[in-house]
Amino acid sequence: QKVKVIVSGYEDQPQTMTVDFINPALQTSKQVLQLRGTIANSNNQLQAGQQAIVVLPSSEQKMKLTIPVDAVIRDGSGTHVWIEIEKGKYQPRMVAIGSETFNEVEITSGLKKGEIVVASGAYLLYSEFILKKGKNPMSGMKM
Repeated sequence: QKVKVIVSGYEDQPQTMTVDFINPALQTSKQVLQLRGTIANSNNQLQAGQQAIVVLPSSEQKMKLTIPVDAVIRDGSGTHVWIEIEKGKYQPRMVAIGSETFNEVEITSGLKKGEIVVASGAYLLYSEFILKKGKNPMSGMKM
């Protein structure tokens, strides 16, 4: 089976890997699945121990609510996004996430289709919010 691999430092050069072995034991506490495969490396740019994202194919075809990965803020209190509640006014919202790719995150709860999510600048809004509200501004928020 062929999969797409995005190696840290070479994000603009996705590779194709032929999977040789998939470990049947999933490390659920770490959300880790070990697999072994072969990637062409003729110019020796890839080294042992480099971090990589492996994009696995899915046969699931149901409609999913996805947003850009840059729109998602993860902190000690959970995962949240910024919603535009009216022109120029934004509010944080706790969300639950599902599957994730290099570019997108599936939202399993906390958002409705059609709500406007801040994709570019979410971290800046979050930083300003912390300055005004304190170290744990999302405490007390429920999903």
